[in-house]
Amino acid sequence: MWWQPLPLIGGRRYWPPGVPQQETIEAYVKAYEFKGYSECTNGSYEKGCEKVAIFALNGIPKHAALQVDADFWTSKLGKGEDIHHGLYDLEGPRYGQVVKFLKRSKKIASAS
Repeated sequence: MWWQPLPLIGGRRYWPPGVPQQETIEAYVKAYEFKGYSECTNGSYEKGCEKVAIFALNGIPKHAALQVDADFWTSKLGKGEDIHHGLYDLEGPRYGQVVKFLKRSKKIASAS
């Protein structure tokens, strides 16, 4: 799913209701909290949990990746196909650095 707070001309994007439509790290954290996530300290694999890493460049969120297992994360790059990668493989001038981790129970994930 593509999440972005600003409207897309000629198409649609999803943004959770009640969450400020701002491109800030805080707004992105609130968007994930709306879906049952809470902040955590790292991207270490935890059985029974689903984790997200938020990437930011100069304080502006640019990307989020979903943990697949202990070794890989998955990302949607634009509207293209999902890719699998190491957590820090996407860091750089396009997506910035990993700045936040969030997690939720996989039980919540399967219910939403």
